[in-house]
Amino acid sequence: MFEFRTEANLTDKKDRPHVITSVHRYVLQKHDAGAKVDFTSTLQRYTEAPWYARVGLFRPVAIRISASLMGRGFRNLLAMADERAHAHDGTDTPQQG
Repeated sequence: MFEFRTEANLTDKKDRPHVITSVHRYVLQKHDAGAKVDFTSTLQRYTEAPWYARVGLFRPVAIRISASLMGRGFRNLLAMADERAHAHDGTDTPQQG
C-alpha cells in the first residue's frame, strides 16, 4: 500500500483562490500472473468549491468527471510501473492493444 497527498492552489476567473487537497491511496495485491490494484481518492479540502460540486443533484456528475480524469493518471502510472518492471527484469514490455 502506498499513498500520497496532492494540493492544488488555483485562482478562478473572478480572482478567487481555490485550495484543493486530496489523498490518493493504492493497495496492490498479487493476482494470478499480475497484480490487482485498488485505488481510492479522498477529497479532504476544497475551498470556494463551485456550486455544482456542493449541490446534491449535480455532485454525482462532478464526481464522475473527476474520476475520469483520475483514471487517466492511474492508467499512466500503471504503464510507467510496467515499463520499469520490464526494464529491470530484461523482458520486453507487452504491447497495449
